[in-house]
Amino acid sequence: MEKNILIIGGYGSVGSVITRHLSEIYPGRVIVAGRNYNKAEQLSKELNHRAVPLRCDIADTGKYSELLKDVALVIMCIDQENTDFVEHCFLEEINYIDITAGYEFLSEVEKLNGIAVENNAIGVLSVGLAPGITNLLAKHCKNQLEEAMQLDIHVLLGSGEKHGTAAYQWMLNNLNTEYSVKGIGEAHVVKSFSEPKKVYFNSEIGKRKTFLFNLSDQHVLADNMDGVQVFTRVCFDSLIMTNLIAFAEMTGLSAILKKELIQDIVIKLINSISLGSDIFMAKVIGRGYDGSTYKCSLSGHGEGYVTGLVAAEVAKRLISSSHPTGVYHLEQLFEPQEAIIALLETEESLKAIL
Repeated sequence: MEKNILIIGGYGSVGSVITRHLSEIYPGRVIVAGRNYNKAEQLSKELNHRAVPLRCDIADTGKYSELLKDVALVIMCIDQENTDFVEHCFLEEINYIDITAGYEFLSEVEKLNGIAVENNAIGVLSVGLAPGITNLLAKHCKNQLEEAMQLDIHVLLGSGEKHGTAAYQWMLNNLNTEYSVKGIGEAHVVKSFSEPKKVYFNSEIGKRKTFLFNLSDQHVLADNMDGVQVFTRVCFDSLIMTNLIAFAEMTGLSAILKKELIQDIVIKLINSISLGSDIFMAKVIGRGYDGSTYKCSLSGHGEGYVTGLVAAEVAKRLISSSHPTGVYHLEQLFEPQEAIIALLETEESLKAIL
């Protein structure tokens, strides 16, 4: 009997993209799961019941074995407080994909590598746009340089795209914070949304200021690339939104955005108005010790859509071919250029310069 694909949070903005894609290829084997059974059932109906709805709560540790029965692959689309569920997946020899962006959580999952290897399981992290595509572009960029010294990752996000509440909360919570960036020598501390750089994205977007932000790709890449300094900077397609956040950071006003009541108001406001489009672009500029440079990029529309697309592509690869067991970030398990080209062939609206 062929086993199932369990997508937890599979009816959300990103999860529904994954569910739609995989249910076309594996009808009847995709389980769309989460705490809201009505949403899971509604999506199942929209897909002509190619996906099976299921109510589950991963906080209920006593039901893990029941939940994972006849499951070969889990795709996690929600944030978790700990790695208990991930560990249980590995112990049950179940492969695991996570679209989480938080470095602290990803670091904890990395520690389960030994358990994954012992139980012939594979875990894939940094799956999405940033981290994800940015990791692939950065590694591709490094591969083109004789000896890379620095990788600058620039991410432009569409301020008109609507996200889930958790995604907005994560971004607001990462404002007005300090974080450590590994240097070529000692690590140093930087402030979120500081140290802007001007970068030319493309003819459509033009030149923009991007600001340092605590995305996990820069930490993961620095951990795995000795002697290479990595910085990730972000901006929005809306100059108004970018400048407002930069002003709030500069004046210290962004500290109040961590308050739950204020976050609720801000998120409702963002969802009620449209300040921009759903365009996105990731661009990496690499510099070598010899003074050489290399640039590569990928752009498209719908950050949530492309995150789901990346996750679905990873799922198909885990199901259709063999890979070494253990816990990996996206760029560690797949050859960057080949993986990006596969995405371009899947979605014609994506554009890349490699």
